[in-house]
Amino acid sequence: MAKRRTWPTLFEECNRIELSYLWKRYAMWIPRRIAASMSWSCRGRPAGNIDLIIDTREMYIELDYRFGDEPRHYRVQLASVTSNLGKGRIWYFLCPQTGKRCRILYGVEGWFFHRSAFRGCCYDRQTLSKQYRLLDYVIFPRQIEINEQLRKCRKTYRGKPTRQYERLLRRLRKCDDMQRAIGNSLGLLGK
Repeated sequence: MAKRRTWPTLFEECNRIELSYLWKRYAMWIPRRIAASMSWSCRGRPAGNIDLIIDTREMYIELDYRFGDEPRHYRVQLASVTSNLGKGRIWYFLCPQTGKRCRILYGVEGWFFHRSAFRGCCYDRQTLSKQYRLLDYVIFPRQIEINEQLRKCRKTYRGKPTRQYERLLRRLRKCDDMQRAIGNSLGLLGK
């Protein structure tokens, strides 16, 4: 008997249907019935396609696709709630499996459901050790943000470095020092 796999299915690697994409692409705020299709690719090769019928009058999306040789056809209800700001409504999918509201349906094992409907699935960051999560949450986002600001700011004025540029360089050096200190304390980096 074959050994069962031990690595989890990652949500980042799954096909998914995002309500925000459908909302912008098919102007779902207009009450009507629309026939649409979506396709996915992985490394330049087709990874799947799905036909959709979006009915914003009766508030549902009908999914029609094949998983392997098996045809799949089912409806996902739409729900809307008033915004907490009092301006407009916020739309959600109602998962046919769990009944939970969500804005993204993940395609795992041939079904598009809310993420909690699947066992053994997780996000990429959940597979990291606590040490690497600490590095990932605390330091790397700041470095990315600072590098983005460095790219946009003016570096010199009349031949001298600008104050903003110098300030961003100091912040970047501080992040590097923090990364080195945490790495040394956790034993991740050489001393």
